[in-house]
Amino acid sequence: MNKIEPNKYVSRYYKISVDFGLFYYYYNSKTFRLRKGILPYLLGFLYALLNLFTGLFWGFLGILRKFQGLRNTFKAISINLNGGEDITKLDTESNFDKYTVYIYNNLDRASSNDMSLSDVEIILEIQELFSETNTELFTVANKDFILENLSKVNITQLNETHVESVFHAMEIHDRYRFI
Repeated sequence: MNKIEPNKYVSRYYKISVDFGLFYYYYNSKTFRLRKGILPYLLGFLYALLNLFTGLFWGFLGILRKFQGLRNTFKAISINLNGGEDITKLDTESNFDKYTVYIYNNLDRASSNDMSLSDVEIILEIQELFSETNTELFTVANKDFILENLSKVNITQLNETHVESVFHAMEIHDRYRFI
């Protein structure tokens, strides 16, 4: 199984506006997973052309609806020419539970640049193993246990600072979860 590099792809969807007389439809295309670069903009351009043909001409007939179809068409064209709606973060986060996403979003900046959501999920699972046998959490022994187990699963790029950042985010969660 090939591992997808986290910053190499983006998830986008595009707006579609179809006007026909007094009826109009404004909805999203399917979600596309595309390589970063020109491809999201090229696909957006094609969707903008589609909107020109299906929405712009017929949108002028919408006098009774105060040109709502025409406004939708212009909005869709603008969004599509800007590369569509970027939902990369939402798409990635949807694969993880809320707690893992919360911890990841509360890491310090340096750690969040070095770590992925998968790394945080693994650390949290190792932390659960540690907490089954020990009552004192966030200690040096806890850090050493996590780092030792990370090396067993071939995650050697993380160090004590990364683990401490996860601990800090966990403490924030525990402190504010009932507020």
